[in-house]
Amino acid sequence: MIKRKDFITGNFKKRALKREEHPIAMYLKKMVNFAFKASEIAKAVKMTNAGVRSMLRKLVIKKLVIHKVPYFAWKK
Repeated sequence: MIKRKDFITGNFKKRALKREEHPIAMYLKKMVNFAFKASEIAKAVKMTNAGVRSMLRKLVIKKLVIHKVPYFAWKK
């Protein structure tokens, strides 16, 4: 929840997490020596499969994560 004043002025935008600070990114960074299926990541970070796949797609586009079907790994 944010104050209405912050909503109107747009001050809430700076509070948003960077992709590198997202729980999925943090998990993959911590487990850098392993590759995971999306379902394994979802179970570890307690998110839905759809939510995990969406963020993984963004991380792959940003070239932070490597994807070789069906596995994902943090790019060293």
